[in-house]
Amino acid sequence: MRVFSVVNQKGGVGKSTITINLARAIQKDGASVAVIDCDPQGTTTDWAALNSNIEPGGFFPVHHYHIKDLPDRLAEFKDYDCVVIDGAPRLEELSVAIIKVSDVILIPIQPSPNDVWASISFVDLIKERQKVKPDLKAMFVVNRQKPNTGAIKEVRAALEQIGIPVLESGINDRVSFAKTLGNGVTVFEEKGKAASEIKALANELLKAINDE
Repeated sequence: MRVFSVVNQKGGVGKSTITINLARAIQKDGASVAVIDCDPQGTTTDWAALNSNIEPGGFFPVHHYHIKDLPDRLAEFKDYDCVVIDGAPRLEELSVAIIKVSDVILIPIQPSPNDVWASISFVDLIKERQKVKPDLKAMFVVNRQKPNTGAIKEVRAALEQIGIPVLESGINDRVSFAKTLGNGVTVFEEKGKAASEIKALANELLKAINDE
């Protein structure tokens, strides 16, 4: 079982949207997937409630945990190929617990200097964990991009200085992400550009893991 965590201590960066759609991309590739929602706001859990009304049983199970004993809970999902965790903003203690149980940490970040600066303390937590768990992978994904703007290049250059790889596959700011989230489905049910971006993200993420 692989544990992917979508985490950033800064709120409003699109963690839940990426969690849901990434989980669906991995599932559509043939893997069994479960999602753990650790965000007190519960966006992914709310989405799952809508989703279960549309798809019998839902696309994949979503469990909402406000807990620190994630290792014990993860044992419940040992028969799944992959668990995707939706992390919590601003809660350092919970973020540390998530980092400890993760194989891969995906850090969504918006293309603004404020988001880059806000990510530094969280990256420090990851680097501390990598000292005792060298195989822990961490990667940035630039989310809510405005295509063909200089801000994207500037943010990518700034992120590279932090010492965590930046995935080439960024996610553009598209209406379909909010629309599908509110309808309890994923962007793959629309089959538009957003689905292609998430699929490219999933492919690059999995390739980066498998190549190392």
